[in-house]
Formats: sequence, C-alpha cells, structure tokens
Amino acid sequence: MKKSHCVQSVAASLLAVTLSLPLAAKIVPDWPASETETTAQPVPEQSQNPSGTSTSTQASTQTTPAPQDPPTAPASAPSKDDKSKDDKDKKPQPGESSKEVLEQSTKGNGGRVLGVLPNYRTTNTGEQFRPLRAKDKWLIAYHDSCDYTVFVVAAAFAGYHQLDDAHPQFHQGIEGFAKYYGTAYLDQAVGNFMTEGLFPSVLHEDPRYFRKGTGSISSRLGYSIKQIFVTRTDSGGYRFNTSEWGGNAVATAVQNAYYSDSRNARDNAINWGIAIGTDTISDVLKEFWPDVKKKLLHKSADQ
Repeated sequence: MKKSHCVQSVAASLLAVTLSLPLAAKIVPDWPASETETTAQPVPEQSQNPSGTSTSTQASTQTTPAPQDPPTAPASAPSKDDKSKDDKDKKPQPGESSKEVLEQSTKGNGGRVLGVLPNYRTTNTGEQFRPLRAKDKWLIAYHDSCDYTVFVVAAAFAGYHQLDDAHPQFHQGIEGFAKYYGTAYLDQAVGNFMTEGLFPSVLHEDPRYFRKGTGSISSRLGYSIKQIFVTRTDSGGYRFNTSEWGGNAVATAVQNAYYSDSRNARDNAINWGIAIGTDTISDVLKEFWPDVKKKLLHKSADQ
C-alpha cells in the first residue's frame, strides 16, 4: 500500500514539473525551453568573449535585404556655362591663325576643282558651323585672287578677247595683249575682294560655299544654285546673299574705269549677269567635284 502511494506521489511530482516548465520559460527569459519548443526555434550559438565568459548569440531567422541601387538623379538642363563653352568652341580661338581656320574649314572639300581651280571657300554642311572672322574672309579673297591659276585664266581670257577684238581701244599686238591681260585679272580680283572680303565683313555674311554632299543629283543641283540667292550669316542664320549680288554690282561698276567702250546700262547688266553666272557654275562644280574625283580618280574626297 505504501509502495503504491509512493509511486503515485512520484508520478504526480513529475507531472507537476512538466506542466510548470512552459510557465517558468515565460517568466524567466533565459530559461531553456522544452524539447518540443526547441525544435521550432533556431539553436543559439555560443561565443567566447575576451574576458573568458560564454555568451549566447541567437541566429537571425530574417533574410538580409539585397542592396538597392541609389536613385538616378534627373538630367539637368545645360547650364549657362556649358552653353557659353559650346559657343566658344564654335568660334575661332584668339590664338588661332587664319591659315589654321581655313585649313579646318576646307577639310574634305576635294581640293582644287578639276585639279586646277582654287577651292579655298568650300566647306561641308555636315560639320559644326564655325563663323569666320573678318580677317579670315579677307584671306579667302586674297587666296582666290593670288592663286597661280588666276593668272593663267586671265591670260586665256586676254587672248580670247584680243582675238575677238572685244575692246578696240586696247588695239592689237603685245601692248594690246598686256591691256587685255591686266583688265582680265582686275575683273577677277575686284570681284573676289568685293564678294568674299569687303561685303561679307561689313554685312556679317559668310562668303563660303556650304557643300551638301548627299542626296539626289537634282536636289544637290538646286541646293548649289540656291546659295547664289541665300547665304549664311556670322550668327548661323540665313538671308539674301547681298554680298554676291551687291559685290558683283560694284565690281561691274569699277570696270567702267577701264572699259570705256562699254559704259552703258546694257553692257553693265550683261557683265553683272556673267559674273553671277560664273559664280553659279563655280558652286555647282564645288558641290560635285569631290564625288567625281572619288569615282573617276579612285581617290578619297578627304585628300
């Protein structure tokens, strides 16, 4: 009997201890959980601190978030400093010589037209527009007037006009040829300095021919003829080509000083039209010459 009571007392004691464990774990934080609860919790890791005491570190059950890229700042509008820098890059620099400006401007224009005629004022429209200074314009006029081919062309015109007896007051012979030669050269030089130097500098117009280089033949032909009527300004805009028409008009008026037999409105109008027609043909040749050179001579248009 006593033995049964003892067994019952032990069983009751074990039951009481078992039921009291969860309550003790809630009351005491460091109290170890029961075996059934530890299976659901991560096993704490033991680490030894410098003092030699053991500390418990519970493994984290949370996943570390992936790092995110910082937000991209919205693109800001170009500042005034950036715009002024771009404008500065478009203009010739103070230390840049006129020769360097013209070499950059005429790059890729195919060189001399037909391998003979000077081509100092042709540039490509695909390149960034850079205005010319007044001294650059005068240098173009100088090159176009003092190139060796100008003297050859003047001699050819002198011989033709003398054979045709275009100006009887010059007479024939060597003296007559010298007069024809001198006036033929003046016709070209005065026209160049008026249309490429004086008028563009005063009116702030660009005397260059801006080559298109692409498109159909008809569109490029119309484009080249259009530039006789419309020109670029130093600011990059467009307007009527006063330098071409006004410059050649003044050059025609100057011819009256040495062509005494043609001092009338009709002859002046004809000479004015011939000058503008010559420049028109020149622009057409400048437009297509690089293509002709590349196709027929198998050379790069950039050489």
